[in-house]
Amino acid sequence: MPDRACPCGRREDALATEPANASELISEILARGARKLAKADRAMEPESAVPRREPRAREQTTASGRKAGPAKVARAGGVGAASSTGGDGAPDSTGGDGASGTSENTDTDDQDRDPVHALRAAMRRMRAYLRTFRPFLDLQWSTDLAVDLRWYGGSLGAVRDLDVIYAFLAGTRLEPTWEPFTGGVDRLAEVLLTQRAARYADFLEIRASTKAGDLAERLARCGDGIPLGSRADGSPGKLLTPLVRRTRREVQDAEKAMRARPTLDNLHDLRKKAKNLRYVCESLDPVLGKQCTRLSSEARATQDHIGPAVDAASRGRWLEDAATWKTLGHGGRLSAGAAQAIFAAGRLSAEAAAEVEAALAAWR
Repeated sequence: MPDRACPCGRREDALATEPANASELISEILARGARKLAKADRAMEPESAVPRREPRAREQTTASGRKAGPAKVARAGGVGAASSTGGDGAPDSTGGDGASGTSENTDTDDQDRDPVHALRAAMRRMRAYLRTFRPFLDLQWSTDLAVDLRWYGGSLGAVRDLDVIYAFLAGTRLEPTWEPFTGGVDRLAEVLLTQRAARYADFLEIRASTKAGDLAERLARCGDGIPLGSRADGSPGKLLTPLVRRTRREVQDAEKAMRARPTLDNLHDLRKKAKNLRYVCESLDPVLGKQCTRLSSEARATQDHIGPAVDAASRGRWLEDAATWKTLGHGGRLSAGAAQAIFAAGRLSAEAAAEVEAALAAWR
């Protein structure tokens, strides 16, 4: 558990003693990440349970029953702002507290997440560490571990995507209630849960594989020592501050690409880069100070703004695929429930497309 509060809502456990050498700090961060990943993996359910996440309330509708327009995504917000660091973009040990970002699209403490979300977040965090600290790690070891983490995380990605869509459908109702629409939404939720059960079974099969077992053993060995190179010998501040600068520049470059060409792919790339910066700054915050806290908070805020549009795009694709004869048709004819599902999917996919377009338009 965190021992002190952080403006961004979550902070890495404070170090017992401040390491005098960067190698000690890197080893501790990676070992701790591996332990949390292993703990999250052990918490996975043996069966495909219905997602535990509470249904997310749908946006307020207008008096006519039409959904209010989506809020615009903040345009190139805090992470790229010059005020967040010194002139060279490097975090230092002085500065004010960053603003907090509290959206359900961000990762919260592991104790507050459902098991699927917790494991996915732990894997992303570990991969962010491997990427950022790569110059100081054994190249073959870090590359092999990152590749296998990507493989294992990908096997769970389809389950997590369906959980997010399910949370949306569970909170989707018109006011006043219109039975053909709500009945169609319920039918879509049934289809989704059937698909989720199949994807979760696929994950459990991969989880029981020899390759996954080998990955678990390598993560367990992280506690015995991390393969480091000689470049990791030195002051943490001197060696690791440039890595934070580089990671921050990657976010700034992604923001520039988004301004130049506002596309969904660029938006998704910016979200990933912001997550990477946030994870790294949270891990280094106890050593590098308040400006690292500020950067992680700003990265989280960027992540919050972008998340709903990326989720809407994923939801729209699923709705378009679900509302087909192959998925909903039975015995060569279309039932009343299937027709309602197609109607609901059409309406919801149109709203998702409008939400994505509004988010992209905010960058133009």
